[in-house]
Amino acid sequence: MPYQSVWIDPEVALDYKGIKVYFAYRDDDYDQGESHYCFLTDPLGSVEEAFDVRELATWKEPPHPPYISGVETPELHEAWEKYHEDRVEEKAMEAALRDAIDQGLIKNRSEPAESG
Repeated sequence: MPYQSVWIDPEVALDYKGIKVYFAYRDDDYDQGESHYCFLTDPLGSVEEAFDVRELATWKEPPHPPYISGVETPELHEAWEKYHEDRVEEKAMEAALRDAIDQGLIKNRSEPAESG
């Protein structure tokens, strides 16, 4: 069955100090959704060129409720709902990206990033 691929510009995850960081998508397919921790500095880049925010020196994993294993209690369920509603992990990713830009670890795609 024939199909057609259509280019869709990636969504901007962060625009900070003139540097845009874009979401990467699973298998470069928008319909599959964002690769949760992966980002690009080139809107034309592929998922193979993406970097994982957790590998940045600026990443600080936020505290989270205990993982659910076995019996889920109402309190634990509410704690996880609040964690997601408050966008705790997303805020930590944004902070890590901003800090990496401030430290020169992420630059405009035309500038080489500092090693280290």
